[in-house]
Amino acid sequence: MTLAVEPTILVRLIDGTFEVWQTKRHRAFKPSDVRAAIRLFLKHKWASQAKRFLLAVACELDATAVVDAIESAVISCANTRFPSRLLVGRN
Repeated sequence: MTLAVEPTILVRLIDGTFEVWQTKRHRAFKPSDVRAAIRLFLKHKWASQAKRFLLAVACELDATAVVDAIESAVISCANTRFPSRLLVGRN
């Protein structure tokens, strides 16, 4: 369940590159939510330009299925134009 507006934030770094931060304020976060967040990020033009994508969630990420979905996404991203730049954590 979404509790508030969930912004996507573009962070310009000192070297001129940028990171994309997506926040999710959910009571629970499911594997499908992980996949949806990454799909949302990848469909925008700045996905190919971002140095890093950070997905910050307000709830615990201790369910094995969610952790597996995150790991699967990291592996998938490593096999594309977006290697090793996916970070997920609790804010």
